[in-house]
Amino acid sequence: LGIADESIRFSENEKPNEKEVEKILSYNLNGEIIHIGDNIAGNKEFKAGDRIALEINMKSNPRTLTFFINDREQLNYISRIPSSVRFYAHLSGKSSSFKILIFERLSEPSADHEAGAHSFDWGKE
Repeated sequence: LGIADESIRFSENEKPNEKEVEKILSYNLNGEIIHIGDNIAGNKEFKAGDRIALEINMKSNPRTLTFFINDREQLNYISRIPSSVRFYAHLSGKSSSFKILIFERLSEPSADHEAGAHSFDWGKE
């Protein structure tokens, strides 16, 4: 799952890595963030039944994307995301599924990027 620049359009059965990689960011099952071919390790992996959250702060300068697994903020987050993005989920197994539990606008971000957190810039290797 991840985000893509608003200009990216996915069609059925198309994989995220078949598009312009500089405009797409993925968070993989193994906890790696993938952007422009870089695999950024350090976040927790997730499995069936886990709750995964992507929190985008469009009010901060720079704009940020923070990941949560089962309500726990992950150490690696992304800064300087585009001003308009699309969320996506890529399912590779025939019986795979996901469910959106909540999609909301927060009055205040829940991410605090505490000590030990690492920011990686969108659009840079």
